[in-house]
Amino acid sequence: MNSTLDQISEIIMGQAPPSSSYNKNKIGTPFIKVTEFGDDYPSTVYWTTKPKSMAKKNDVLVCVVGSIGKINMGIDCAIGRSVASIRPNNDILESRFLFYFLLHSIQKLKNLQQGTTQGVISKKMLETTSIPIPPLNEQKKIIEKIEIIFSKIDLVKRLLECTKLQLEQYKQSFLKSIFEGSIVIKSEKSTIGEISEKIFKGIFDLSPNNYIQNGIPLLRISDISRGELKLSNCKYISKKINEINKRTIVTSGDIILAKVGATAGSPEKIAIIPTGSKEMNINQNLMGIKLKKDLCISKFVYHWLRYRKNMNKLLSKSKTTTFKSLRNSDLSQLSIFIPSLEEQKQIISQIENGFSLIKNSQNTMTSILPILDTMKMGVLKQAFEGKLIPQNSNDKPVSELLKQIKN
Repeated sequence: MNSTLDQISEIIMGQAPPSSSYNKNKIGTPFIKVTEFGDDYPSTVYWTTKPKSMAKKNDVLVCVVGSIGKINMGIDCAIGRSVASIRPNNDILESRFLFYFLLHSIQKLKNLQQGTTQGVISKKMLETTSIPIPPLNEQKKIIEKIEIIFSKIDLVKRLLECTKLQLEQYKQSFLKSIFEGSIVIKSEKSTIGEISEKIFKGIFDLSPNNYIQNGIPLLRISDISRGELKLSNCKYISKKINEINKRTIVTSGDIILAKVGATAGSPEKIAIIPTGSKEMNINQNLMGIKLKKDLCISKFVYHWLRYRKNMNKLLSKSKTTTFKSLRNSDLSQLSIFIPSLEEQKQIISQIENGFSLIKNSQNTMTSILPILDTMKMGVLKQAFEGKLIPQNSNDKPVSELLKQIKN
């Protein structure tokens, strides 16, 4: 049979305590907002000395304002206005059964709130939500079956994520096999400075007024992702400012890398300006390298720098400890083995073929992950259509318990 949540549960809407009562020193009551929601249970970041709305262990927490739709199991805590707590009558409804039901049906609640200026699930929407109520024994069997299947799906997800990480780490092993193999024996030792026309740092801070809607791209660390340029959120400067800062202009084949901060020298924050690109500029957090084209191919040097061991040699010379900062002079002195141009082409081809295979494997795994989430929703659909486990006609009907409650 079906029932509405107001018939079989208490619904507590959250209220924000005074901000002056918040603390991170574990004084008072744990205070949960939607930002503390996890996969299953919320984490405690703040406490409050003046709680207003309380949730209890085994309640089900629902995000009802803003990023609606997140569901967590409850803990003993105060809840903010973005959270509602649903406290089921455990003589009729298992908390975990309610948790899985809401995961399954939250899209219906999302659809109800469409058209409002801010996503909101009202108390009335929760109260009138209809839920199937099988007997308690059957609920427990459904929960057990769901969790067995979910644990298997989660295991596959963890294995895929682990394999993706291993493939990323394999890139460095692959570069090691190339740059510490025969190349060292049959190549000429040089330095980055000797094979470069110039090594330079970017424009110092510009005021927001210097940025324009369209113009010449001004590259920042955030415009480099996984060794590639991503210009979707790029800032732009005028031709006049670009002309004043000629020394920091980068063009096709130039290499740029993070100069300061946590990502200084990171292989993920090294990029090459693609062939055919119009001139760009870089800000003060980046370094640029303009190479001598008759000595080396840009992609060869790019891959050499992305080999972490080579960059670690450079980072070890940083004079700062809490805030890493690379110096032009140190980069200039960094050793590099330079084979012939023909051998460089062969090495580039070898690296890019290997990296392409790795990327294809990673993409395949990435495409499988959402399928696993869809499988979970399929399991929940079966569960709440009565198709996941066989039903037992000998179980005491819930209708009798509902009558007892109403009486």
